[in-house]
Amino acid sequence: MSKRLRLVQCLLWFPMHMCLIAFLVTLSLKLSGSTMSWYRTMVPLWLMEALLIWFVLVIKSVTYKIWGVLSVLSFALWTALLAVRLEDTGDLSWWGVMTPFWIFLALINVVRREKRKTDYDNYSKGKKVFEVGFSNLVASLAVFSVLQTLVMSGAAQISWTLRFIPLFYYIFVCLFTLFSMWQQENFDYTQSILGLIAAFLILLYFKGNNNMLPYSSVMLIPVYILEIVIFFTIFTKRMTKHF
Repeated sequence: MSKRLRLVQCLLWFPMHMCLIAFLVTLSLKLSGSTMSWYRTMVPLWLMEALLIWFVLVIKSVTYKIWGVLSVLSFALWTALLAVRLEDTGDLSWWGVMTPFWIFLALINVVRREKRKTDYDNYSKGKKVFEVGFSNLVASLAVFSVLQTLVMSGAAQISWTLRFIPLFYYIFVCLFTLFSMWQQENFDYTQSILGLIAAFLILLYFKGNNNMLPYSSVMLIPVYILEIVIFFTIFTKRMTKHF
């Protein structure tokens, strides 16, 4: 990738993360009982998705660019349909709402494979470990979302604990990976990401299990930390590479 394209991505990286942080704030307010609509809550996320499409379009690889744009568009469609469904402003079934999300999960697996084909030799040991965590997360989310959709659509009665079994599996994968890598050298931020995701999922379980977590916004604390870690680590690396 040329220096000019790297600079463009660096400049886009900052507003993208600021939009994501703004979305986390609006989501925290909404979960805490704010009367703002789901449309207003989603606005920062939609802005981030628009910037992300621009970010993907400057990538040199045509194949990576196509799959990347399709994955962002499918995620954007899902968030739009989700906002409509949560606001009860449209006659949408939960199966229709979740279909773009499942397409998104399939597409990002393709995107990650393309990334590994073009840049595998440059991957650090930690990034290769993260790839394992990423694949397991996609599979766990797919199964969990199907079970959740069955319940929300009224097609089945499944307890929250049973629905959470796929994510329990992912939590186990995260913790096992962390414990196995903890004593090794070159422990980097990619492993800490797995720990923060596991922490969020554990808090999510307690929140969904008869509201054992009193404040909904508390479960987003690991996500805030995760966002800060990713932003400062990757932004610093990108700026160092360019300058």
